[in-house]
Amino acid sequence: WFKANMSVEEDTAFIYAVNLYDTQENIADLVEFLSGDGTVNYNGGIDWAAKRKELGIEKPVNIMAYELANEIDAGSEGAWDINRYLEACRKTIQTIKSVDPNAKIAVMRKTSWEDGWQNWHRILLRELGDQIDYIAVHFYYNNWNDSSGRLAVGGFLDWMKIIEDDIKNITGSDRIKILFTEQAGKSTSSVYGSAGYREPHTMKGVLETAEWYTRASAQPVIEASSYHCLISAGWCVIYEYEGKLHRTAIGDLIRVCATYLCGDSLDTVTTGFDMKKSSPGARAMT
Repeated sequence: WFKANMSVEEDTAFIYAVNLYDTQENIADLVEFLSGDGTVNYNGGIDWAAKRKELGIEKPVNIMAYELANEIDAGSEGAWDINRYLEACRKTIQTIKSVDPNAKIAVMRKTSWEDGWQNWHRILLRELGDQIDYIAVHFYYNNWNDSSGRLAVGGFLDWMKIIEDDIKNITGSDRIKILFTEQAGKSTSSVYGSAGYREPHTMKGVLETAEWYTRASAQPVIEASSYHCLISAGWCVIYEYEGKLHRTAIGDLIRVCATYLCGDSLDTVTTGFDMKKSSPGARAMT
């Protein structure tokens, strides 16, 4: 997986979701495999960095952040509460830093947006604020359903403002940023082949996702976003047809965003017949 990505872009950065059900010894081996230079075997046994080199990845993998678990609080059975998650994070951060002191850490925000969702990340900020670098957020939007036809972001900007203010107020700094480790348009139907299931592949899906990217990229607290996901019928960026890979409409949008959204924009002026008289409110678009 790492080699495949780096064959396209050598400097690809990864966010690695750490399995908190695993042992601390295995987590240490994982970090050694990814970030070690092969000269130090941190916890004995197999030299995992040397093993990585044997497998054809000479340089340490560019890990943007270690994300501690993935929606581990969700589900009706076996869901973790904040106390269990906090304790596991304490141990795992110590383990990761013992191998890679410069590793960046992302802790997960509460998966749901139900009442009281703020308490989860506020506890993490109070207890681990000096040890973490990111809050990982998942956000799925199902929009364009209101009568105005406008994108109903469901409080998206308000929610981000709450997290941003909590970061500043609790830690006294804006150093910690937000990572969207999952975001996508949410299908209105789980029935394969239905119109709702296809929404993320349509112009409707493209428009709502484009607006999300536009809104998110304007927020300094949001540092990066990963679209969910590469290949999955309800969301996919690419699909296979007759043995070849093709981009969906969302795939084309992400290509445009990667090319232009992160770079410079041009001031442009639209000209046309008698524009000033016909459209006195017209102005340059940036």
